[in-house]
Order: sequence, then structure tokens, then C-alpha cells
Amino acid sequence: MQERSPFPRWRGALAAGVLAGLAACGGGGGGDTPADTGANTPAAPQATDFTLSGVAAQGAALAGATVRVYDRSGGVVGNTVTTGTDGSYRYVVPANALPPFVVSASLDDLAYFTPVAARGTATANVTKLTNLVAVALSPTGDPSALASQVAAGSATVTSDSVTKAVGDLMTALQPLEQNIGDSTNPITGSFKADGTGHDRLLEALSVVVNPTGNGANVVVTVKSMVANGDQAPSISYASGSTPPALPAAVAKASLPPANMDARVRALMAQWTKCYGLPLAQRASGSTIVAADCLALFPANDPTRYRFNGATVGPNGAFSGIFSANGNGIVFDRGQLEFTGADGLMIVSYRAKSPSGTTSFGTLVVRLDGDVLHMAGNQYLYGFVVSPWAEDREFINSPEASYLNTGFNLNIGNAQANGQSAFDHVLVTSPTGVTYTFKPRAGLSYLAVQLPDGSLSNTSVVRMAGRFAAASTTGAPRTRDTGIYWSPAPGGVDRDWTNAELAAVNNVGTWKAEFFLAGNTSGKADVVQYATTLARAATLLELAQKKFAQFTDAYKSQLLAASSALSHIVLNAGASIRVGTAAGGDGWMVPSGAVDPTQVQAFGRMSESSSSRWNDSLGVSQSTRGATITCSRQSSGDAHCDSNGGYAAGTVFDQLQLSANDARQENRIKSMQMFKR
Repeated sequence: MQERSPFPRWRGALAAGVLAGLAACGGGGGGDTPADTGANTPAAPQATDFTLSGVAAQGAALAGATVRVYDRSGGVVGNTVTTGTDGSYRYVVPANALPPFVVSASLDDLAYFTPVAARGTATANVTKLTNLVAVALSPTGDPSALASQVAAGSATVTSDSVTKAVGDLMTALQPLEQNIGDSTNPITGSFKADGTGHDRLLEALSVVVNPTGNGANVVVTVKSMVANGDQAPSISYASGSTPPALPAAVAKASLPPANMDARVRALMAQWTKCYGLPLAQRASGSTIVAADCLALFPANDPTRYRFNGATVGPNGAFSGIFSANGNGIVFDRGQLEFTGADGLMIVSYRAKSPSGTTSFGTLVVRLDGDVLHMAGNQYLYGFVVSPWAEDREFINSPEASYLNTGFNLNIGNAQANGQSAFDHVLVTSPTGVTYTFKPRAGLSYLAVQLPDGSLSNTSVVRMAGRFAAASTTGAPRTRDTGIYWSPAPGGVDRDWTNAELAAVNNVGTWKAEFFLAGNTSGKADVVQYATTLARAATLLELAQKKFAQFTDAYKSQLLAASSALSHIVLNAGASIRVGTAAGGDGWMVPSGAVDPTQVQAFGRMSESSSSRWNDSLGVSQSTRGATITCSRQSSGDAHCDSNGGYAAGTVFDQLQLSANDARQENRIKSMQMFKR
């Protein structure tokens, strides 16, 4: 179909008639010169199909991704295509498609976008960097909305705007580009997803876009070696603003070896191959026997693996190898995140069950020759730091419900002879703030000490909060005072601002100094480190997140049972059913939320006691209900009876659903029966 002319046909006919009339009238002599009939005027060129082609990659090729092209109308034009194993694609754009265009490459829930200003055969790569160009051109910082925004007239994609956005991005990345030796235009340049050249740049960068509602916060982090107590080189900026330059000190020598994405893919394939074997071939009792599973570990020896005290076994690390629950799990989306000073590397991944449920996690691996093996961090004690995002609901005082953000500093309450192995643990943040953690008899984790020296009941350092109800004034930290609220920078007792939260580095290393029970020397017995993949969300980012929710029917049941006392007193031998008495679901997962993988119950030893307890249960992502039974945390824990049920008079007052997203953010839905 030919492009529509801006001039209707009648205007052309009128013009021809006027010319003919003038010729017939003559003009004061001249004689017999023939009139110009237009027969020798060239015809307007017809629009033709053209081809967009390039590579879809995030370092590793996006093999099997679906490519679509959207035109000025906001709709897809032409026929969608699938990328090859090398991420390459060729897309025929039909003649009637009108510029500008937006190209997308999507694989499951992962999608990148590229703006193209004009018609014509061209290269249009689709990568994590071209996605940032789309972010820059979207008025809301949402690359997935750019095509519809162009159609609505709220976004402008021109050759000048694309050139400027690309130039700003390349200038910001220039310190790393120079060290790598790459100056490729991310959209129009030629490259292969083979770990060299421009792909080396893609491999070296982590790019995160955090929506804020009316924009987005962009974080670009270099996957360089991170020394203990240090932070990775990074830049952070708001969409619509010019990105700042990376630190000039980013050295090529600090980057991971080239083509690491291929090695990570090979590790994911080997892991999937292991879990694809029948259980009887994978393991015999507590011993791994399959060569395809043994190959995951250094020197084919699983005993060399240790992570935060856990070793390989049916009740330890990689328990899926020893259980039918691991049958057929596929591991993919492997991404090298950073390298520690000890040479160990952190790899993030996705696990997908045969039923289609997914979960996310991280691995500590090491490179032996050209092969990655699962090594663990070799630490003795449990210490994990994760960003925390919570929807905290008070069913008996709903006006007090609020969202909050911070970090969960999870230190397992390890036991020795029925008592906690620790006197205390000092945790120092990447910015130099130190927190004190101590054991409590009924808790499975160490609790953070409050500024007045008393002990809280939480492992979470909350930084900011916002009430869910617009009519509730003030800040949650002034109302919910039994938990720990971190002072703002400078030690001021107030919430961190959005700008202060956004300035925190995604990849930061936290230090834990373990003082074992009986240690009075002032010198730590053990020192460990934990590194985050993401910072705490700003309140604007937090408002965009979706959370699992307890069902209305179950909440009504708990409300009826707890409204008189603001808690439930359990009978002897009871368990806690998270679900309705009629067998209905206990929770549901809205679109965009992450499936919970753990449910926890909390309470007090008795109505007259302030001592807290917690019990947890791991659940599959497809589960929507659970029954929690009692577990003693230490010899001084009195909330369980001798038969594994809850002791008579135990108080139950809180539930929590926990999920982890791809950046290992703890996405929490909690429901409190006590009032605030």
C-alpha cells in the first residue's frame, strides 16, 4: 500500500486544469509551442517494505525471544519473528507502516525496547542499553509504554532525540568503554553476543529500571570485583535527566573474565540436566551418585561446598537433588552479578518447576579453568542481607497499616547445646553504620538492638514508611515503635528521603562480626561478609510494587477470632491453619506480585509474657494455604508442648508471607492482630 499523500486527489486535478486553461488562452504571441501536459514529470516514489535487523542480548544472547515492531499507531506492524540462538533477528516492516517505530524483544517476562526514528533498512539492536534509550524518551520512564505514548502524542521519537539519548548514554559509560575498547553505537552498531567488543560491555553492566509512577530511577552498576566492605562502581539517575558518568577508576582488570555469560549458561544447563534425571539416578540416600550432578561441584566433590554453614544433603543445600520435589526443575536466566575479592562469583538465576511456578535465587560459584562450579562462600554462620519491601496491615486498627522499606539483616540463631551460639553480632553497613544484634530465646534469627539498649523483635532495619490511608497523618515510625527504625544520614531521627534512598548503591558489602557466647575479649571470633544485589526501594518505587494478599475470607475469620483481645490464645496441641475453616485459600497473588515461598507465624509465649516466638514453613509457589506447626528454637523456648503442638496459652498475633524477586528483594505481606 502506498503512503497517503497529504494532498487530496482533487487538488492535483484542479492544478492540472488551471495549467491547461492558461495554455489554451495563449499569451501575446509565441506561436505554436505545445502545452506541458505533465507527461514527463517523475511519479512520486512508492513506499516499499524494509528490513530492521540486529542482535537481542543482555550480554548473553536472548535466544528464542519474540521480536515485534510497533509503528506510529501504537500497534504491531508486520509479522513477529523469533531470534536465533545467537540473538540475531530480521524483521520485514510493511510499506504502510508509519514512523517512528519501537522494536521490542521479549522472552517470558523479560523485555527490552529500542526506538527507531525513520523508515528504511537499518540495524536496530535490542539490549539492556537500548532499553535505557527508550527509558530516556518515555515521559514516564517506562520503555514498555513508549509505543503507546508515541501514538498518544505524549512521547517524541525523532532522529535528533534518539541521537541525543544515545550520545548521553555513551558519554556516561565512556570510562568503561575506553577500558574495554568499545565505542559501538548500542542501537546501530554491529556486534555479536560472543563476549567480545560491545558484548563485553553488556556483560560488564547490571542495569535496573525502578518505576516511580511518574518516572523511573535508573541504576547502572559495573560487575567489577567488590572488596570486602566495599561497593561496586555505579551511577544512579532519574529518567528524563542526563546520566552522570561512571567513575574513571573502573579498570578492565577488575572486571570478570570475558565471555562469562556463556560459562553461566553452561552451568545452568548442567544443573538442569542433573534435576532432569530420575531421582533414583541422582542420589542414593544422602549420597549424590549421578555424574551429571557431581559435575556441578569442584573436583566432582559435593563435600567441598559450604554456604553460611549449610552443606550439601537432603536437609541442607541442594536438597532437590535428594527429593522428588526437584524433579524436572529448569534453571535459567543465569547472570553473573559481581566477583568478590576472594575470586568467588555471585550468580543470580531463575528456577522453573514443571508446573510452571518460578522462584529466584543466587549461587556462589568459582571458575576452575573454563568451567564454573558451585563452591559456596565457605562461611560458618547464616548471614544474608536483602532489601526489604513490606505491606504491613493491622486488621484490628486498619488506619495504622503502612508500607515500609529497608534491609533485612538475617542472622540465623545458631544453637550449641540448646543455647544460642552467640553473645552478639555487630553488623556494619557499606556506609559505616553499625548495628548490634542479639539472640532471643524463641526466635530463629537474631534481633536488632534498639537505640535505648533494649532488644527489638525484628531483624529488619526499616528506613522509611508511608501510611496506606491518606487520612492517617504522621510517619509510621512514630506509631509503630516496637520495631527498629534507622536514623537518616547524619543520625537524625526521621525517615530517609527518596533522594537519600536512591543514592544507596545496589551492590554493597555488609560486614558481620560474630562474638560467640562467653567471648568477653572484645575481639570477634568470626568475620563474614554479605553483598546485596539491590538497594532498599524509595517510597515512590515501593508504591508501584505488588504484594501477595491474605484472602478476605481468611482475614474475616482472623478478625472475628482476635477482635476482643487483639490476638488469639492457642489451645494445647494446636497448629496454625493459614486458610479458612472450610478449607478455603489463605492467600492470593495478584498480577505483578511474586509468589510467596515462605509463611511465618509470630506471637508471645503467653498473655503475660513479652518474649516472642516465630515458626516458619517453606511453601511451593503454587500453594495458597498452609498449616504451621510448632518448632522449638532453644531449650528456653516454652511455646511448644512435648508433642510438637503449641503449648496451652501461647499467643498468636502475626502472620507473614515472604517472597524474593529476581534482585533478591524480600517482598513481604504481613498481617498483625495487635493494634497500633
